[in-house]
Amino acid sequence: MVRVFLGRDVLTGKMKCHNKTVKGTKKDAQRYLNGVLRDIDLGKFAEPKKISLNKFLEKLLSDAVKPRVRERTYHSYEQLLKCYVYEGLGPRRLSSVTALDIQELYSAMLDRDLSVVTVRKLNTVLGNALKQAVKWGMLGRNPMDGVELPKDRNSRREEKVKIMPLDRVSEFLQHSRCSKWGIVFAVALGTGMRPGEYFALKWDDLEVEQQLLRVRRTLYRHKTGGWSFQAPKTKGVFGA
Repeated sequence: MVRVFLGRDVLTGKMKCHNKTVKGTKKDAQRYLNGVLRDIDLGKFAEPKKISLNKFLEKLLSDAVKPRVRERTYHSYEQLLKCYVYEGLGPRRLSSVTALDIQELYSAMLDRDLSVVTVRKLNTVLGNALKQAVKWGMLGRNPMDGVELPKDRNSRREEKVKIMPLDRVSEFLQHSRCSKWGIVFAVALGTGMRPGEYFALKWDDLEVEQQLLRVRRTLYRHKTGGWSFQAPKTKGVFGA
């Protein structure tokens, strides 16, 4: 048993101690003690919380993420964690998750033929979550610091997007003139707007004399169904 005095409670005056049962030899216990004392000196020690990774992630999403990001962004974060973290690492105690655990998770994802892009997206979301756990004093250090991101391999290389050659654009627009989508294709190709932006255009966004289109909103489809207008990521002006 390793016991470390952490001071006294400001309100009650009672001693606060960190207790840890180390399975192994006395040297193993001494090594753990030295690590704790070093972290205390560096201001990096956090008393391990009896909370699972899942419970922490749910709290983080509801209290810290949902109030400050778009609904679509929130659902994408939630979906990534549900698909790849909740069933595997999720039930583990937050304080017991190691860099090796996360590395093994990424390897398992690649073995299932998931793309490197998906792994990198999860790494961003999970990394930011664990960084917040450190800020909240729930972790002494971020296990993500020891994780190596996989590199793209030829066998898993993403298929490159095929872009229409510039010399075919005029031909495409000529053939699409008779289509009900012709004007949509012309606006999309001529401005580079996102689909949600050009589908959200209104007549007062068009300034005919100046030959300008203003992006003031974006059309968003809710996960639960239905549509609504939202503020765009970046407002822009497109000229003819």
